[in-house]
Amino acid sequence: MVNRIGIIVLVGLCLCLLSAGCTTSDEPAGMPEDAKMTALLENATAEVSVGLSQLQECNAESAEKLSKTGITGDAANTLLQEKLVGTSPYLISSLVIDPEGIVTAAAPAHYETIVGTDLGYQPEVQYAHAVKKPVLSGIFMLEEGFPGISMSYPVFSGDIYLGYTDLTFRPEVFLRQYFRPLTEETGYEFMVMQTDGMILYETNEEEVGKNALTDPIYQSTEIPKLAETIVADQSGRGEYTFWDMDWKGEVQRELYWSTVPFGETEWRVAVIRDISTSSSPTPVPTPRSDEVLDADISSMTAFVGDAAAFAQQNEKSVVLATFNDPEGDFIDGECYIFAYDMNGTTLAHPYQPGVVGEDRTALKDANGLEIHPGCRDIAARGGGYLYFTFPNPSENYRNELKLVAIRPVDDTWYVGSGIYIPEMDVVLNQTAIDSLVARVKEAQTFALNSSGYANDGELFAAMNEKFGTGADYIFAYDMNGTCLSLPFQPEMAGTDRLNFTDAYGVEAVRLEIDAAQRGGGYVYVVCENPDTGDEELKFCYVLPVMDEYFVGSGVYAGKVV
Repeated sequence: MVNRIGIIVLVGLCLCLLSAGCTTSDEPAGMPEDAKMTALLENATAEVSVGLSQLQECNAESAEKLSKTGITGDAANTLLQEKLVGTSPYLISSLVIDPEGIVTAAAPAHYETIVGTDLGYQPEVQYAHAVKKPVLSGIFMLEEGFPGISMSYPVFSGDIYLGYTDLTFRPEVFLRQYFRPLTEETGYEFMVMQTDGMILYETNEEEVGKNALTDPIYQSTEIPKLAETIVADQSGRGEYTFWDMDWKGEVQRELYWSTVPFGETEWRVAVIRDISTSSSPTPVPTPRSDEVLDADISSMTAFVGDAAAFAQQNEKSVVLATFNDPEGDFIDGECYIFAYDMNGTTLAHPYQPGVVGEDRTALKDANGLEIHPGCRDIAARGGGYLYFTFPNPSENYRNELKLVAIRPVDDTWYVGSGIYIPEMDVVLNQTAIDSLVARVKEAQTFALNSSGYANDGELFAAMNEKFGTGADYIFAYDMNGTCLSLPFQPEMAGTDRLNFTDAYGVEAVRLEIDAAQRGGGYVYVVCENPDTGDEELKFCYVLPVMDEYFVGSGVYAGKVV
């Protein structure tokens, strides 16, 4: 049954951090690798166990209250909203589902539109009703249209079963809050996999959604056999060969694993390291002048335009072979052409041959930005720019900010290229990102439940007084790009900023609208930090308020060098 699917958490060595000399702060010098791995393993299992227990406790408290208020109406919706606000900022929604499979209450407020929806066809819903006890599901397709996990808890009134309440989350997003801080501190990466082989989380998140037992990318390796062993045994050690986290070459790895029990589910936790890797640091490039950087951007834009024209004028198979050739005509210094179809399948990538033919819709950068949706939306509009962080093949695959130009070939696929901007700091603390997400979710909840304000100006002023100070301010735009609130620049309120571009040509407001219309997400922009007065890279998170407007905030990465 899906609810009994165990999950394997694989913790691997992060090459880029090790090459920068990253070590665990509390490890003694010279500590053997196996001791480091088992110590991290113990820490990781404790973090995951505590996080899951907190969710279950929250669900239990909500179920107890619902048993008294009933599972329908404003009181039930309010209880669910309070539950979401009081738990992790990475949770998506909370529902109540009656024994017939009908949604009777939902939060946050914009989810109330699905009240009355029949979800009884879902095996996960059927199983939760059948067992009438707490259940942690395996990954499945949510009604929202993307894969997620549900943690459910039964609601009883005396001996009468009323249904269940749940918390839903995208596993890679929820688990990142626990694993990324350990990666930042120790240099190890994490991967989470169900015992049916489905990968739920990976530091290199393009592997999320693949099946380690059956996906073609793993079939020529030892991974399927090793995964079977991990599923069968509660602890052990193994070795395998696979692409490194930058997909530039294959490396040999070793792993240790143990088990975290949670109810009837066992989550396997393992720690992995690359057996051989270079530890020499990569020198920091010399910053370019504004004039040189502008020229590089102009050259890159023309390069992508030439590639799109070439693709439109030639046979697709010839075009892709040319783009995939690391010695071909479409390699120009740090610039190279990549190509994707609109569904996220990699068509060309000369420096990462391991991903060609693979679905990369789950690919996120180091800070959690979903890369493909942004590129796809820009291509659908006819082209433009965006930022994300990405390994730089010219700098030993160090993670750097990349300004990318996108052009459609036709309505089915697009090409792009980019230049790296190492002059900008891209290292963001996970705690700061967690606070950002929580701040915007609180602002969204406040906006959805607001009443008693004479006008929008009073509403947004109250919102910022509660949730935003200084550089943490909350901004708001309608879905046409009209600024509703920008505390740092109040004169912008009421103006059309749809075509606003930052210093490097990125149309940030358009990207934020795209993200909000997808249900929320991250966007990078270069703008002034009101706390420092410097132009800095800002990592923004936005959420929709129904279909009318969106709210957002950001965290600054630091001064542009």
